[in-house]
Amino acid sequence: MNTPQSNSIQFDQPIGHSVGGFTVGHQATMSSSKAQGTITGLKHENGQLIVSLFFAQPQPVDAPQGALCHYFHLNWRNITSTWRPAAAA
Repeated sequence: MNTPQSNSIQFDQPIGHSVGGFTVGHQATMSSSKAQGTITGLKHENGQLIVSLFFAQPQPVDAPQGALCHYFHLNWRNITSTWRPAAAA
C-alpha cells in the first residue's frame, strides 16, 4: 500500500458512500485511543464490516518499538462514534 503525504486523504469510495451507518468522508472516533479520524473506505471482509480511517497525526500501532500509522482498518465494533465533519468556513 502506498502511503500518502501526512496531510492528504485518499478515499477508497466516493465521499457520501454509506454502509451500516458509516459514511465515507465523515469523522469517527477509534475506541482504543479515542483518536478522531476521517472514514476513507468501507468494505465487508469475512462477514464483518471493516472501516478504514485516516488520521492527520499518526497514531500508535499495537506493535513493538513505538510504531505509528496514519491509516487503520478496523472492525466497525472498534468505532465508538461517527459524525459529519464541520462545514467549511
